[in-house]
Amino acid sequence: MRWGSYGYIIALWVVLWYRLTKERGFDTKKSESIAKGSRSFSSPCGDIFNKWASRLAQSQLNMKKNIAVKVCACLALLVSITLIPQLSARPIIINASPHVLWYSFPASGPNDRVIPTFPTWRDAFVNAIVLNAGQTITPFTSSRSNNPAAIEIKNVFEMGDAAVISGNDVTDYLWRGLWNPTNPHYTNQLGSHIYCPILVVGNGVKIQLSGLSYNVQDAGNVLNNSSSLVTNSYSVSRVGIIVGPSGKIFGNDATIVKTGTGTNLVDAIFFIGARAGAWVTEAGLTDFNNYIPTNGDKISFVYSYQWTTNGVPKMQNYEKDVMLYRQGQIPVSYYGMEYFTTPIGMLFSLVEPETNTYTMWTSRQVNGSWFQQSTTATTAWSFEWPFTYNPTNDTGFVKFQQNIP
Repeated sequence: MRWGSYGYIIALWVVLWYRLTKERGFDTKKSESIAKGSRSFSSPCGDIFNKWASRLAQSQLNMKKNIAVKVCACLALLVSITLIPQLSARPIIINASPHVLWYSFPASGPNDRVIPTFPTWRDAFVNAIVLNAGQTITPFTSSRSNNPAAIEIKNVFEMGDAAVISGNDVTDYLWRGLWNPTNPHYTNQLGSHIYCPILVVGNGVKIQLSGLSYNVQDAGNVLNNSSSLVTNSYSVSRVGIIVGPSGKIFGNDATIVKTGTGTNLVDAIFFIGARAGAWVTEAGLTDFNNYIPTNGDKISFVYSYQWTTNGVPKMQNYEKDVMLYRQGQIPVSYYGMEYFTTPIGMLFSLVEPETNTYTMWTSRQVNGSWFQQSTTATTAWSFEWPFTYNPTNDTGFVKFQQNIP
């Protein structure tokens, strides 16, 4: 509700005030004098004057009653006028004609305290989305098995993907639910977070990093967290993109922004994302695993972008939900092909249990030939094989067939 609606409220109060203060009879003092005089009449006209005086007395009583109503009307009008600026400051939530377009890529990533694993993972993610998305179709994800910095994009996770070793513990290590692993690839790891990297693209408008915020929630309220980027600057984790003469978000002539105040305008923003994870001790691993319901825990990553149009604040929300299951208890129904929308097409990812051998056929054209792809899953529980469809070079749709023994 904005100023147009508030105008109706003010108009209604003005009409009410006018009706309440409109004089309907004689002056009060005159009515008292005539009323007293009418009681002394004993002539035949006395009855007429008595009735007249009675009506005036009733009118006087009504006017006294209206005093309270007038006071209430004044207070209500004052409250309405006082609340108008406050209500006007609340952003309007946009549901149609989006101001921005959202693309999310949920993934399990290393604890950001681990150097150089986290920077390597983060930079690979940024380069894959921002630099390679419009220029190559080379798969950029791979198994995190024996490679903690590898990228796995998916919609389903298990406890070890969201368990982070306590910040006070400087002697132990943690890798996907395994305390103090002996595998040399994991002996310096401190656990993992579930991240939700987000690509925000202005829908024909410029946008700025300072308008972005997020809120993470899960059913048990254990993984909840929120933050606003209003005071953040562009960085290696918060990258701006300015289109070049080609007009393409991922064109070779685009400018990549990794420095500068967050109020600087760009055409798109890639943020490494909100994250969800629980700090645990060795004993706490079991508690965290038992905390997760047997049917899974839904984690919601809610992003918001806020801007102002003609002085009126507006906001657009986006929600990405993923599922978290107990260690080793991801339902078989989640195995198979997952896809993620990008500004230039679709990113496909195949999720399979460890050691499963699968055969997949792909075609880059509607009536094109099928090409066979075969491999064996090698991660702790899944393997991902992405495939990007570029409409500039490919006609029709990407087709997949999979044969999972």
